[in-house]
Amino acid sequence: EILSPWEPERRSGFLVFRLGDDAEKLAAGSRQEGFVVRARGGGVRVAPHFYIDEEDLNRLVAAVRRLVAR
Repeated sequence: EILSPWEPERRSGFLVFRLGDDAEKLAAGSRQEGFVVRARGGGVRVAPHFYIDEEDLNRLVAAVRRLVAR
């Protein structure tokens, strides 16, 4: 679930998403995988606009999938 605002006037370079019930655990696991993320507003905040490329995004998605599958 995307928690970031959808309205054009409220959008930013941050993406906040929720996947499961424990955003803190998902954020901590993602940080252990080497990603700079934080638990915010009941979700996980990532800044895909900041020093990240398509390969990094694919690695993040794969890491989140692994963490959720555990």
